[in-house]
Amino acid sequence: SFDVVSEKELRTKPDIIGFSVFSPNYMFYKCAAEAIRKKSKIPILVGGVLPTLKPELFMENTCCDYVFRGEAEPVIMELVEKISTGKYHDMPNLAYRGEGGRIVYNEMKSLVDDLDEIPFYDKSFYSNDSDILFMLTSRGCVLSCSYCSAGEYSRITVKPGSGVVRKRKVDCVIEEIKQALQRKPYKEIFFYDDFFITTTQWLSEFTERYSKEIGLPYSCEVFPATVTRDIASLLAKSGCKAVFMGFQTANDAYKKK
Repeated sequence: SFDVVSEKELRTKPDIIGFSVFSPNYMFYKCAAEAIRKKSKIPILVGGVLPTLKPELFMENTCCDYVFRGEAEPVIMELVEKISTGKYHDMPNLAYRGEGGRIVYNEMKSLVDDLDEIPFYDKSFYSNDSDILFMLTSRGCVLSCSYCSAGEYSRITVKPGSGVVRKRKVDCVIEEIKQALQRKPYKEIFFYDDFFITTTQWLSEFTERYSKEIGLPYSCEVFPATVTRDIASLLAKSGCKAVFMGFQTANDAYKKK
């Protein structure tokens, strides 16, 4: 019941309500936002993959007041403060309704250049009954598959002329895992990067450090063309128990069409 959901959220007396939206939860967001709007005028902010790719879908068809496109970490504190005071018009990456209801799209400037500078996420913030620790070692994808949002999102987000894939240092990844394991005894790890395998050099260093200092079985997502015999050997040596790869069709003509 969206009435129950909205009442529960409004009881916390928030200044702003934020939604992270991607295709599978779009209708949940839309219905929840409508239920909230019937009871309150609290500003509704949306972000995530789908709002970045289709901001007009949200501004024209849903109850949101603002759409943030791309990566918000560098500006999220300032963004929340400025929305609360109504002085948000100069915020990068933001879309909002201007005079006469015209949608204004601010320039895309907010981006995390160095992923190692982001503080480790508090993984206890959301309840997780799983024994699996979910981790990211990179952001971005160099591909442009028509059935996937990752490549398009990456190209919209990054600065023109810069690398599409940004990779964290091995030392930073290992340290985050260690801190997470101090809080909960996870039994395995899943790296859900869009492009986990970037270079043999990174994977070689990761293999040596991970096998010695972590040692838990893990899984990852890979693109088939990046898996050479040497890469497969490193994955096995490091403790990788499974790789997930998309296989759409073996027919070249069908792929091109």
